[in-house]
Amino acid sequence: MTTKFVGASGKNGREREVIPVPGGMTDPKAVMVFFQCDRHTAKASIERGYYIVDFHQRTVYPGPLDTESAYKLAWFIYRRKFESWLPWYVGVEDLVQEGVTRLFEMAGHPRFQEKGFQFYLALNAMKGWIERQRRMRGGIGGTTPGYEETYRRDSRSTWQADWQAERQEAPQKAKASPDTYHRSQAATEKIVRQIYESGEGVNQAQLARQWGISDRGAGMRAAKAIEAGMVENVGYAKGRRGKALRLTAKGRAIIGVPELAA
Repeated sequence: MTTKFVGASGKNGREREVIPVPGGMTDPKAVMVFFQCDRHTAKASIERGYYIVDFHQRTVYPGPLDTESAYKLAWFIYRRKFESWLPWYVGVEDLVQEGVTRLFEMAGHPRFQEKGFQFYLALNAMKGWIERQRRMRGGIGGTTPGYEETYRRDSRSTWQADWQAERQEAPQKAKASPDTYHRSQAATEKIVRQIYESGEGVNQAQLARQWGISDRGAGMRAAKAIEAGMVENVGYAKGRRGKALRLTAKGRAIIGVPELAA
């Protein structure tokens, strides 16, 4: 009997019996009949040159197991690898139990006392459990996501629960503001009136002190009025910082003040 390690590189794979494909047998149908296997396995056997007996059978090495340490390791792996993204349809207890079960099955392996070996053994078993659950809810052969494969309200995902809580606490925003233009127009007129009351030739630094805001904030407000054509810059005044501001004819008409004498 010929054996090989399959499924992984080196001795980390599963030791399985292999049977060479008879020479000249290149038809998948003939291989299917000879080994009593499906078409996918037949084509793979032709490519590699041999048929693997019980390829999908789980490897089991019975032996003594410290159940307390096994559960402790499985819960550690869950918190480290799966807690933040676990799909809603996977139960935490079932996932942890799958990891412990795999540790129990491989407790007699020669490398079982290695911490890294135990960690990846349980981790891969838990990943496989999630994948099998996904396939059960998927399309044909599990190749497409099922209609249930979405995050739900009862998801065990931490970030999902936090996101929902934050969304519920946040105030509801209005869908639309039908009076946005008029609000902006009224705010601009208010700024123009304040500039007029401060006196012709006032600059942005003086407005900032009067309004109790920064020079930049005053400049941004003045820029809105200039953009609307209600205020204009008339140049720098001697001894003052910043350009002097003066109302235009449009600005005076809007706030209802008389024109300057020519």
